[in-house]
Amino acid sequence: MCYTKTVKGDLVKAQKISGLLFIFFLLIALLTSCTGAGKNSGSGFVDGRNFGGIIAATPTEEEATRSTAVFSGACFGVIVDIDTVENTISLLDLVINAEVQFGYSGGTFIMDKYGKDISVSQLAIGDIVEGGYDTGTRMLKELQKSDQAWENQSVTNFTINKLQHTIQIGKSLYEYTDQLVIVSDGRRLFSPSEISNQDELLVRGSENTIYSITILKGHGYVTLSNAEEFENGIVMVGSRIARKVTDGMVIEVPEGEYILEISKDGIGGKQNILVVKNEETNVDVGALRGESKQTGSLRFMLKPEGAKLYIDNKETDYKELIKLYYGSYKIRIEAEGYVPYNGDLLVSENYQRREIQLGKEDNTQGEQESSTSGEQQGTEETTTKAETSASSETTTNPITTTHTTPRVTVPTVTVPTVTAPTVTTPSIPIPSVSERVPEGMGSDTEGVKIENYRIHVEAPVGAAVYFDGEYKGIAPVSFQKVSGEHTIIFRQNGYETKTYTVTISSDKADTHYSYPSLEPN
Repeated sequence: MCYTKTVKGDLVKAQKISGLLFIFFLLIALLTSCTGAGKNSGSGFVDGRNFGGIIAATPTEEEATRSTAVFSGACFGVIVDIDTVENTISLLDLVINAEVQFGYSGGTFIMDKYGKDISVSQLAIGDIVEGGYDTGTRMLKELQKSDQAWENQSVTNFTINKLQHTIQIGKSLYEYTDQLVIVSDGRRLFSPSEISNQDELLVRGSENTIYSITILKGHGYVTLSNAEEFENGIVMVGSRIARKVTDGMVIEVPEGEYILEISKDGIGGKQNILVVKNEETNVDVGALRGESKQTGSLRFMLKPEGAKLYIDNKETDYKELIKLYYGSYKIRIEAEGYVPYNGDLLVSENYQRREIQLGKEDNTQGEQESSTSGEQQGTEETTTKAETSASSETTTNPITTTHTTPRVTVPTVTVPTVTAPTVTTPSIPIPSVSERVPEGMGSDTEGVKIENYRIHVEAPVGAAVYFDGEYKGIAPVSFQKVSGEHTIIFRQNGYETKTYTVTISSDKADTHYSYPSLEPN
């Protein structure tokens, strides 16, 4: 009996121990599968932060070492500096909005957004990264290009609205913050105003927010000498930039090789030029006054019917195509009961189609809104076909670009792989109808004159000021206020030429600008 009880008790104990061991190993198996699944599903970071580190078991020795690293700190941000001598990487942390610096070593695992190993040399200022580090030593354990980030390369069709902190790329609208990281030639710029609309950009962001911009290709400047005989004529750089020739003008041009053409009354010539980033290219155009005459064909579509067209104060019949020499002209359109329209006409393409609708004198609102300006009222659509050769009567398949009245309307935001919210623009009172300068027709800006108000450029003192390439005087200087996006260029002997882009509101108040001193050459 005793023997039987003893054996029975031992069997019961053995069964209990076996049950506990089974449960123990089952829990280990479950934990291993969970951590392994977490490792395979992503970087282990949520909103740029991990929780308690990443612990995972993988077959290889290297991955096993990496998987057992427990991070006491985590980071998510934009790289702002890489020091390969001191072995440090500095980030603008997007969670705490502050710059932080970490050390790295041969034991730091650096990966691309897909989790593949890369070297430090494959990281760049402006990359959006996430990682884990030791809070005691501030040494990085892992650093990975974030798989939450996107990038858009070779961006040229963009508009930066500094008043609303938005950037439109094509038809998509993004926001940016005051911490936007801007990089040019490996050094940081500190204001979106230093980005020219002539630049080519690499843009990085997450969801509908842009966090960094790298200028891939910058811009230089073209100046003219011995251009007196071409004044009020047309100068073209490549096929996209055309300007009215003015005394002492400066043209902002993307870096690269171009054909410069200049003409007045259809007579002129051309020359190959090279534009270098941040440098001035002076072109002596005195010898380019040749014998060739270039003409452009124009078709005007005017409303209301019966409106009269005047070109350089001469009434012109517009029922058929109008041929004019390349150059600059003044146009005026009149109709009884409507406010006259005045504008500039730059002929630099072989074909243009211009639609202009006058506004009624009583300022009532018909199909189009009416301007509050009595001197210039109407809407215009322009179609152009740019050619460098002489034009003919043929107008087949013109390239169409539509320009309508400026409106404060922002398209719905769409972001790669992310459905972004609609950004609502604050209400800004602007004249609703005015002539806008068509792209490639003498200016890359759009806007209206704000009568009785001025732009004041106060610094850098002593520098020559150019507004959209037109000389305005020596700072401090003031001139007519024009709304929209524009460029301000500063030149001074012995100093680097500097460009800023500005977005000028149409509110009825003077606008003031003051910039840092120019850097010596």
